[in-house]
Amino acid sequence: MLVNSNITKPTAAFPSYVMSENKLTVYPEGTFNAPTSIECQYIRYPKIPKWTYVSLFNGSPMFDQTQSDYQDFELPQEDAPKLITKILQYAGVSIREAEVINFAQVEEQKDKQQQA
Repeated sequence: MLVNSNITKPTAAFPSYVMSENKLTVYPEGTFNAPTSIECQYIRYPKIPKWTYVSLFNGSPMFDQTQSDYQDFELPQEDAPKLITKILQYAGVSIREAEVINFAQVEEQKDKQQQA
């Protein structure tokens, strides 16, 4: 329907695509022939985490990542340093180690300066 409309018909300046299964068709057809003539980004929602466990003989749960439906949480690479820094801060507070807290705060400041 998009291709047949005079108003929304895809052009080389404003192309369109249709995705079916694992195939991507770009319109207008014949405009983009070289593999490097199309640049696209695929953005998806993170998978929902599911931390699986088995029950031990006394009823206590035990983490089991070997189960087929196990799914760990997904984190963008740019968020990893922030998460690690926060974990270090919380760990430092819980074990009352001033050096760990100071190190985490210095790393967080470095990260903020790099982003600015």
